[in-house]
Amino acid sequence: MTKIDIEQASWQEVLQAIKESNINYGKDYDIYTYYHYDNGNIVGVVYGWFYDRCLYIDIIFVSAEYRGKGIATSMLKKVIQEIKSKDIDNIVVELVQYKGKYLLANILVRLGFCLYSLYYIIKQRVIYYMPLEKE
Repeated sequence: MTKIDIEQASWQEVLQAIKESNINYGKDYDIYTYYHYDNGNIVGVVYGWFYDRCLYIDIIFVSAEYRGKGIATSMLKKVIQEIKSKDIDNIVVELVQYKGKYLLANILVRLGFCLYSLYYIIKQRVIYYMPLEKE
C-alpha cells in the first residue's frame, strides 16, 4: 500500500493510494467522481462507488491551500443533489481518524448524515449515512 502525507498530497496521490489499497474496486462496481475546480485547476474531489442502490464515498479531499473555505461542504451539497436524481437510496461515508479527529464529522451531521456504526470506533473509523428522499 502506498503511504502518503495527507497534508501535502495532491488529489491524484490520494486517489492512487485509495485505489491501490481498497479491494472494493472491481469490475462489478460503478465508480463515482466529483471534482471541484478553481480557475481550471482541480482543488477538491469526492470519490466513491455504487453498490446495491447506495453510493459509498471513500474520499472527500480538498487541497491543503484551499481547506477551511467551505469547499468540502459545497462539494457534498452538490453530490447530494446530483445523487438524488439517480436510483440511489443512501449515501454512506466512512471516516478514518486523523490526528485524533474525524475531520468531516461536523460537516456530515450539518448536511443531514447520521452516525451509522459505532463498531468501527474501535478501529478508528466511523460510518455516516444519509437516506435520500426523492425529489
